[in-house]
Amino acid sequence: MSLQIRFAAAILFSVALSAASASPTVPLQIKTIPVTPLIEIGREQQLLNFDIVVRNPSGQALTLLRIEAEALDLAGQPISRKRVDDNGFPSSIETVPDRSLPARGELGIFNPLYAWPKTADLARLRYTLTFTDRAGATTETATLSVTPRIYSDKTRLIVPLKGRLLVDDGHDFYAHHRRQDLSAPEVAQAGVIANPMRYALDFVFVDEHGAAYHGNPNEKMNWLGYGQPVTLPPAVSS
Repeated sequence: MSLQIRFAAAILFSVALSAASASPTVPLQIKTIPVTPLIEIGREQQLLNFDIVVRNPSGQALTLLRIEAEALDLAGQPISRKRVDDNGFPSSIETVPDRSLPARGELGIFNPLYAWPKTADLARLRYTLTFTDRAGATTETATLSVTPRIYSDKTRLIVPLKGRLLVDDGHDFYAHHRRQDLSAPEVAQAGVIANPMRYALDFVFVDEHGAAYHGNPNEKMNWLGYGQPVTLPPAVSS
């Protein structure tokens, strides 16, 4: 056998071995938390407060490149579209801090496309996430149909506090109530499967200048809310 034939055979064997050892294409798995997101009607916008979790069953790590959200009509055609992607410097995808999807692991994402016009029809949404491998040679997509429902009160409620109050922290995109990554290993190990604070509000008592305490904040007696009564609803007989 000539040297050229041996060299060609070695190359073919190397290519075949690389192809055999490469991870097979396995569809990405994607879901929302909660399963049915709620649409909150704000003064000027509709807000979608939910998380996206992507699971990678393959043996190849991926990086998130793009998130696209489309509002669809009854025929399934897009009528409105939003995205964050790698276009720009810095790009909008960089507002998603963790974009690494490990092999045989999960990536949790706080939905960055959460605000829509008040007149938009959000009954049918399609989210498409695009990933690439580390070399940037191939891309993988995961598509998710989302059918949120408009939140409506079932019970008439009152604020159980009397006095000058301020919502110190709510549950908008940047609030700490919103920031619980349920896909994080330490959260999963603790057995946490839902975010009980997703729609929480923090009320604080303030004075006429907006101050919640006077003096040393480490002394509980200095807080205006300390010792304030909380009103309980009356018992309802059936």
